[in-house]
Amino acid sequence: MKKVILKPFGIHLCEIRVNKNLTQAYLTFKGKFDHKYIGKVEQGERNPSLKTLCRLADALGINLTELLNF
Repeated sequence: MKKVILKPFGIHLCEIRVNKNLTQAYLTFKGKFDHKYIGKVEQGERNPSLKTLCRLADALGINLTELLNF
């Protein structure tokens, strides 16, 4: 069941990041994440918490609604 939502979310996150010309390393630094975390989220291997989703949105410079609109 998790892959049903985690993989599409990861693809969406990657598309937003790439469209903003940001690297995974930059997003990791900006959001203060572990160095492998963003890649795992984008691959659908991690399930980010609400708190983490807020940090991702802030690091991307978007609101949470846009991040979750996939």
